[in-house]
Amino acid sequence: MKYLAYFKPSEEFLITANDYVNSLGNNVSKNLIDTGHCTIMYAAALKEDKEEQIIREFKAIIPSAARDTRVEGLDLFDKASLVARLRKDRYLNRVHLSTIETLRNFIDSYELIGKFPTEYIGNKEREAAYLRYGSVYAGDLWQPHITLCRIKEPIDTQGLNPFKDITWRTDEVFLAKKVEGEWKDIASVRLH
Repeated sequence: MKYLAYFKPSEEFLITANDYVNSLGNNVSKNLIDTGHCTIMYAAALKEDKEEQIIREFKAIIPSAARDTRVEGLDLFDKASLVARLRKDRYLNRVHLSTIETLRNFIDSYELIGKFPTEYIGNKEREAAYLRYGSVYAGDLWQPHITLCRIKEPIDTQGLNPFKDITWRTDEVFLAKKVEGEWKDIASVRLH
């Protein structure tokens, strides 16, 4: 079963992001602001029969006090996704590491067989992250970001940051699971 731990950006960020994406005009193939979030952990294969224990363990994750989150700039991910790259400070990293270390105990290794992304074959760091956390984007390879849109043609993101004056308090992390093609929140934890 697929699970996702994430946090939400502020309404101010979402409004500014939507305005920015709209300013890109015909270069946008898909606007993703309505699903705007920062993934803390994506797990393609957690054991669904352990869901009650997964939720209990997830709710026990309170690594530190809530802190402000800030956008560092824009970046391209996989050449076609425009993302707002978040500052990866010790606080966000601690939330990520606490979550992945707790939930990795529920990874269904049999579900991962044959699903390793082919573009990373031979990349020892990605292979190690996949084996340990069920994701090639976990641990030291995690880069906090919020996907804004898919674009048709790459753009130069160097020095672009339409969000430079926007910060928000990250004080809650959500756990969702994919049910019939839709993400459904099943738990949340407040960070104090």
